[in-house]
Amino acid sequence: MVARERFEVLPDLAGGWMVWDKQLDAPAIFSQITLDGLSAREAKSLTALLNAQWRALRVFRQAS
Repeated sequence: MVARERFEVLPDLAGGWMVWDKQLDAPAIFSQITLDGLSAREAKSLTALLNAQWRALRVFRQAS
């Protein structure tokens, strides 16, 4: 079974892109930086990174 991804790319109000945290229903924050005002490439890359990190954490927690 494939888990639903936590993070997704959405357009922001300023015409750029943002990473949205579906679990918190808010823009994602990484290293104390709100992930908005990004290029599409940046948003896609950061979304992939955060989803991979989130999946790894879930696997670790399930193994504990």
